[in-house]
Amino acid sequence: MGLISSTQKASLAASALLLGVLLDLIGYQAEAVQSPQTLDGLRMIAGLIPAMAMVLSALAMAFYPISTASHQRTLRDLAMRDQKAENPAD
Repeated sequence: MGLISSTQKASLAASALLLGVLLDLIGYQAEAVQSPQTLDGLRMIAGLIPAMAMVLSALAMAFYPISTASHQRTLRDLAMRDQKAENPAD
């Protein structure tokens, strides 16, 4: 099992655990009519929390700009690294 696969599985497990805890906190009961408070909690879980995560992601991306020049520099550096790997004597 690779590192990426392990990380993905751990992330999915953590997400499932978090969702279970959140559903328990809002009083969700399967097979029951949900109270207005529980419905509000479900709306927050399905809407507000993902929206806040999107805002945090947008802020992170705003502080990690990738310009055309930086992209070209990265491509050049990667090409040089690949060339050195192919020709280690150079």
